[in-house]
Amino acid sequence: MKQVPRGRRALRALAFVTVGALCWVTGWVSGQSSKVADAVHGHAGVLPTSLHAHAFWPAAGDAAAPPPAAAEAAAAAARRALKPDNGSYVALCLHVKDEHDSIREWVLYHHMIGVGKFYVIDDYSAPPMQGVLSDLIEAGLVDYTFEIGQLPGHLEGSNKQDQAYNYCLQKHGQNHNDEFVMLMGRDSTLPELLHDYEDSSGLVLYIVDFGSSGHVARPAAGVLASYTKCTEKWRQGGYGKSFVQPSKTRVMAHVHTGHYTQGHAVDVWRRRYDNPATAGNRTDDERAMIFHYRTKSAEDWQKRDRKGTNGIGGPTKPVSVFQTVDKWADQVCLEGTEQAARLKAAFGPLLRAPRRQDGLGLEATF
Repeated sequence: MKQVPRGRRALRALAFVTVGALCWVTGWVSGQSSKVADAVHGHAGVLPTSLHAHAFWPAAGDAAAPPPAAAEAAAAAARRALKPDNGSYVALCLHVKDEHDSIREWVLYHHMIGVGKFYVIDDYSAPPMQGVLSDLIEAGLVDYTFEIGQLPGHLEGSNKQDQAYNYCLQKHGQNHNDEFVMLMGRDSTLPELLHDYEDSSGLVLYIVDFGSSGHVARPAAGVLASYTKCTEKWRQGGYGKSFVQPSKTRVMAHVHTGHYTQGHAVDVWRRRYDNPATAGNRTDDERAMIFHYRTKSAEDWQKRDRKGTNGIGGPTKPVSVFQTVDKWADQVCLEGTEQAARLKAAFGPLLRAPRRQDGLGLEATF
């Protein structure tokens, strides 16, 4: 494995994800977009530590819970393998809403491939997502902000999602959870990939969409293991998600690209990328791409429909979008299932959220 020189540790990558956009800070952070409900006036802040359970979300990859004592012992051992790093070469910034069932898989998978810090901006989830992330917050892997209404400061962006990315860029850059970065064999970690593009302001990874893979109900096995039907590359046009270097980025223009103070973004073939219209053709030697689990199951799509669209709220995408993506997703992509097996071996006990006591003394599972 290629090692990142110690002298470069001050550089960090920042990526923004919409449940996916991404950035690195030479360093980078990734931000995930959320589906957004009505705006509520107030100020962003961290939810107090008292936790109250309103529902049970099963762990990805394991439908049946092991005995509590055995599960906690296994989880404690797995937590010791976590490597949180406030000076991480790569960080991901995530704007998310009501993704209690899949956020742990997303965080742990990207930690497995080299992300040392996650900035989660929770867009008024009900209940707040702090509960399902509590042990990862306590371990220092996740920095959690509960967003009520407008984030503080003057933030550029036409919607809450774009503003959240720029909040993250302002707050952490000085130094959508349905999108997974997929390394295609040449690189074993994200830092290894990004190190080769430090001379650019950003790296754009192109998207491959996934449909429902025939799932009506949400599968218990998790996202990576469950969805294998994907679209052909050419169907994506030139859309991608950007890893950006905050030291070279003035603002995130939207979920796909940034406006840079110097230089420009490139794709994995080092071709300049300004917007989807300037993208070149994709070839088989693609080093990495974004696996966009766009619809997930029919149950997930219904839940998404109730939340709103793209951090904006208002009208949601019609069911015809679900049907169209499912129709186009006629190829088979198995890289995610391979990574799911790796993830289960590395952090399987942590895919299930910790068991806690709520304020009434009743055991609650998050």
